[in-house]
Amino acid sequence: MIKKTNILILDHGYDVGKKLKEIPEYELTNSEGYSCLDEIVHQGFPSVPSCLILGETSSEDQSQLEVVAAVKQLRWRIPILVLVKEWDLKSIGAIYRAGACDVLEYPLKLGDFVGAVRRVIHVANLNFELASAVMDAKNRLQRLKSKEREIVRMVSSGFLNKEIAEKLDLALVTVKVYRATAMKKLGAGNPAEMVKVAVLGGLNLNI
Repeated sequence: MIKKTNILILDHGYDVGKKLKEIPEYELTNSEGYSCLDEIVHQGFPSVPSCLILGETSSEDQSQLEVVAAVKQLRWRIPILVLVKEWDLKSIGAIYRAGACDVLEYPLKLGDFVGAVRRVIHVANLNFELASAVMDAKNRLQRLKSKEREIVRMVSSGFLNKEIAEKLDLALVTVKVYRATAMKKLGAGNPAEMVKVAVLGGLNLNI
């Protein structure tokens, strides 16, 4: 079962909204049309799994390539399906390099469109789950005091308790207490889970 996903539509000529109603998963999605990327940005980062279907842009707005590149710069990790009029390999290559998830030629074949929409929905859900996990890890790391954070950082970098005690000039038992307290605050049942939280949370492991 595909999770309910928000489909953002930026299109001035391909009638994407109408085409979406033909896909089997339509009832499992929320779709909304926009006239330009600024309208999407103004709403802020989506709070639900989201993807963007980019159709024809107006001559006054950004090109499709510019829109894809702009979304990538935002670091929103929203998969983008781009619909093009002409199958120009040079342009399509540039669109993929800019960060597009998939590209289809218009007019659309229903089977190809359904497959592409399913792919971007799948990627949207994966990205959202990862983003949620990262945010959760960051929140957990904020619970730590400075010494606990430092010990988590060193453990995650491969240091043994004895080595940590020597480097931080602490008693071995003190290191063990800090480590146990940190694991409890992080909700980590074992050292591997602690390292996972540290990595996902972006803790600097370069020592």
